[in-house]
Amino acid sequence: MIVSKQCPKCYEFIEIDDSREFMFCRYCGEKIINENFTKPQQPENVNSAPAQEAPPTGNPYQQPQNPGFATAPPKTAPNPGFATAPPKTAPNPGFATAPPKTAPNPGFATAPPIGQPANFTVQNENPNLFINFRTVNIRYVLQTSIDNGMITQYTNGDCIGFSLTPGKHFVKFRLGSRRYMRPIMITDANTKIYIDYVFDGSNRIDIHF
Repeated sequence: MIVSKQCPKCYEFIEIDDSREFMFCRYCGEKIINENFTKPQQPENVNSAPAQEAPPTGNPYQQPQNPGFATAPPKTAPNPGFATAPPKTAPNPGFATAPPKTAPNPGFATAPPIGQPANFTVQNENPNLFINFRTVNIRYVLQTSIDNGMITQYTNGDCIGFSLTPGKHFVKFRLGSRRYMRPIMITDANTKIYIDYVFDGSNRIDIHF
């Protein structure tokens, strides 16, 4: 008997055979159970006897035939290509046995000391203040001014000497957008002050007497 039933998933009506236990929706594929299905009972055969095992045929003393795998020698596992292969040598990444690289000179590691600069300039006679500039970026230019006076420019390796009168002075530094100020004290005519401005990624101002 053909009946109409609504799919519980897509809510479309489909026709199903009432004699079947379930069907699938032809719109969405949802399995639809037939609640009215009754499984028919199998009639019992009272005259049927249990099946008997058939007697063995052939020579009972004959050895069973080899089906081709019972006594066959075990198969050797195939070599995947690395089990017995010689170990591979690890590739040289290019630095394991390469000679060590020499650290680059940042521009001040081997520079002469403050007292013996590569590019020494004296602004006045008998200097008592020495400003030395070292930078890893040779394009950088340092500017200094003392007591808001004339601006002096430095490139990498420059050292400039100034002659200051005894007393307190203020030295201003400018490197790009970075600005700093350091006070110094000239106590007498024998005072010698050395300022080492170093840029190696960060700014460092060392003052030596």
